[in-house]
Amino acid sequence: FGIYAKENITNHEGAVIVEKGTLLQTVTTDENGKAQFTLDFPLEFDFEVKELKAPIGYSSNKATLTYSPTYAGQEKDKVSLSQDFFNEITKVEVSKSDITTGEELPGSTLAVYPVVDGEIQKGEAFDTWVSTDKPHMIQGLEPGKEYALVELNPTTGYTTAETIYFTVEDTGEVQKVEMKNKLTETVVVKYDEDMNHVVGATMAIYPVDENNKPILGECFETWLTDGKAHTIYGLEINQKYLIRETVAPFDN
Repeated sequence: FGIYAKENITNHEGAVIVEKGTLLQTVTTDENGKAQFTLDFPLEFDFEVKELKAPIGYSSNKATLTYSPTYAGQEKDKVSLSQDFFNEITKVEVSKSDITTGEELPGSTLAVYPVVDGEIQKGEAFDTWVSTDKPHMIQGLEPGKEYALVELNPTTGYTTAETIYFTVEDTGEVQKVEMKNKLTETVVVKYDEDMNHVVGATMAIYPVDENNKPILGECFETWLTDGKAHTIYGLEINQKYLIRETVAPFDN
């Protein structure tokens, strides 16, 4: 905090000894959130107190308080004035949603890291969490500082989203950051030996286990070829699959 002369301060002869707007003293709050100005301020003059820097993780209080110490009688050797300042913690709401439906997407592992000189500080995660069907609230990010929202592990069947960079504003209002994901897309085309599209073949796709064997009891999708490319949505990234023709087309 800083205390300023709100008006010119004069001596008994009327000469200005401190000009209006002069910063007279700065103080910093202690572990209990208290601070005290220790100067001997002349009576019958007005002074202003302003917050110069908010605590880390809190928005600034832009209020200006005026103090007007006055004579309280000869039996009082000191006049004390006190006032409370309040700061709101910063609040950032992170939404993790499906790019198509706009609905919240559970199951993604996310993290927020500080960014310094354009580099993500991966060893200093401020928060990590797994997304649910509701947005995630982060409190206490530093105003004016840049952060990166990183997807560490996407929801099964979705691609990994691009990192989102954002800067926290100096406000106690809720700030919103959104990261969108889309399903994986795998295109399958069935050809014959002459590279002609095949119509009428029954196809199936299965996940493969650690022994490189298809898990036949967990067929992901079956379809009948129609001479066009077939798109499969939602296969898990880094999971191996096997595509198998289960029924051959009739030879017309």
